[in-house]
Amino acid sequence: MTIEKLKQILIANQQFIKKIELVERDFRFDDNLNYVLVGVRQGGKSFLMYQRMKELVKKGYSFEDFIYLNFDDE
Repeated sequence: MTIEKLKQILIANQQFIKKIELVERDFRFDDNLNYVLVGVRQGGKSFLMYQRMKELVKKGYSFEDFIYLNFDDE
């Protein structure tokens, strides 16, 4: 994989996350901590991450501050 292809994938993923409409769940992340989300397939781990990213954008971060790679894609 080339660097240019990786950049395209990262940009496409940022655009994808911007468009997602979420039903916000009652879960709060503490600031300045690291998390590992584990659970069953299709259990909502990715959407919990999307929710967190959107919360951080509301606090002043940009989607360009995040790196999201989906390893399900071939």
